[in-house]
Amino acid sequence: MKNNVNKDVPPQETKRAVLEKIKLLFINPAEFFRSYDDKSWVRTLTLVGIITMVLTFIEHFFINQPLEIEQEYANAGIVATPTLSGAIIVTLVLILTAFTIIFINTIQYYILIRILGSNIKFAMITAVYSTAFAVTMVGDSIVSFIKMIPVNWPEFNLDPYLSAVLDQLNLFNLFSLVLMFFGIKVFSKLSNKRIILVVVLMVISKVLYNFGLISLSQAIG
Repeated sequence: MKNNVNKDVPPQETKRAVLEKIKLLFINPAEFFRSYDDKSWVRTLTLVGIITMVLTFIEHFFINQPLEIEQEYANAGIVATPTLSGAIIVTLVLILTAFTIIFINTIQYYILIRILGSNIKFAMITAVYSTAFAVTMVGDSIVSFIKMIPVNWPEFNLDPYLSAVLDQLNLFNLFSLVLMFFGIKVFSKLSNKRIILVVVLMVISKVLYNFGLISLSQAIG
């Protein structure tokens, strides 16, 4: 006799599973990444796209500040009314930018890991990095939204080069590095020392890149 059991998962169970997954990301990243497969990069990049869209629409419609793409109109004294088409255009540009950043950094991680002797799949390192990138996106946005609260926040006139270093050491960036460590460990089987070396080299490369941008900006200015 055929078993006609309803295989549909109740919404409550789905919600509970998602919450457990998020909880696992924070308390046991290694176990979290062990659930990834060769198609996980599609899901994580989709997640980055969704987060980008949500954050862009929140900023575009609910925060009383013009987006950078509309700033030139604001400077000219033109009132730029938020529109759906404008939000969609900004979203697409930001998603493309995010995917480009993920692709470039993933390639760097992949090359370093392969040099150190691992046959890690490009798809897996893409999934791991895009997960860490998504966490950083959400964290940085939360900080930005908090800073928009009309209170007298303390101002620190830091040297731009020191600021570039500290930016890599904020709470969310540090957690993303922790995620990279455990993700690489799960899929590469490299030793802890070699994984730390990979992560440190990536941080140094980002700092040097920011130093270059600062120097270029000062030279042009």
